[in-house]
Amino acid sequence: MMPLYYYDKAGTPIPISSHPITTAGGEGSIYDLLGPMDIPMVAKIYHTTQMAQKRQAKLEFMIGNNPTKNTPKEVQEAVVWPINTLYNQEGIFVGFTMPKVNETIGLKALTLPKNPSKTQGAQWHIFDHNELASHQKRLVVAYNLAQAIHSIHQSGNYVIVDLKPENVFVKTDGSIAIIDLDSIQINNPNVHFPAKVYTEEFAPPEKHKGIVNHQSGSIGVEWDYFSLAVILYELFLGIHPFQASHKILTTRPEMIERGLFVFGQKADQLYVIPNIHNNFKRLHIDLQKTERHWQKMLSMS
Repeated sequence: MMPLYYYDKAGTPIPISSHPITTAGGEGSIYDLLGPMDIPMVAKIYHTTQMAQKRQAKLEFMIGNNPTKNTPKEVQEAVVWPINTLYNQEGIFVGFTMPKVNETIGLKALTLPKNPSKTQGAQWHIFDHNELASHQKRLVVAYNLAQAIHSIHQSGNYVIVDLKPENVFVKTDGSIAIIDLDSIQINNPNVHFPAKVYTEEFAPPEKHKGIVNHQSGSIGVEWDYFSLAVILYELFLGIHPFQASHKILTTRPEMIERGLFVFGQKADQLYVIPNIHNNFKRLHIDLQKTERHWQKMLSMS
């Protein structure tokens, strides 16, 4: 099949695969870049020019203001940031290029109670819950994720907002890659873009209470801290920290809104707390101390 051609800002032809390798939600599709490259790259091409035009200024700002520019290589690889804008033959913006994520699985596979070797292959047994050193390996993932998020926040321009396991990929060495960052919130004095989407189960209580609105573009980094705390709890314990039974409430967002964290101050209002939460007792003592800090943060929300 003949490759498709788009062009960078300088007018240099950029060949991409004729068929997408995956889709990016309802916004666009992901294509392999072809030809010699220092690292594997892909292009996200928006489905319509109207959709692309709404994102052009945002992508141009992101490319010109990469928060990981002066960070170590491992941090840069953990944050899958846009590299170059792409245009069609008429010079109309259509998408952008970014590094390709290879040899990974979704972090979601590590946040479930089932051992990942059962679903992802034997090479992932080092993350199995019953493996002696699995919590240490998961701690490496947690550290790398926290470091990457910190690097994004450090410039003061960005809040991820839609931070969830489905947008994070992991390698067997514990390194990570955060994707779908073109939906990020930009709250710069001169450039202002709200986040387009969020995920209810990782959104803080103030969102569910209607105190904050993700479309306002004024979300603080505390939103990401809450999402990270939920993700790390899932990573170590294999269950959502607000997953329990209540006599009236039925959904996790309702439980989050009312602060019904299973180890929180309102835990006595819960009808049934699944036994899997007791995985906490299997953590190394140092991890338990860290986990208690997360629990305190969540119970105060």
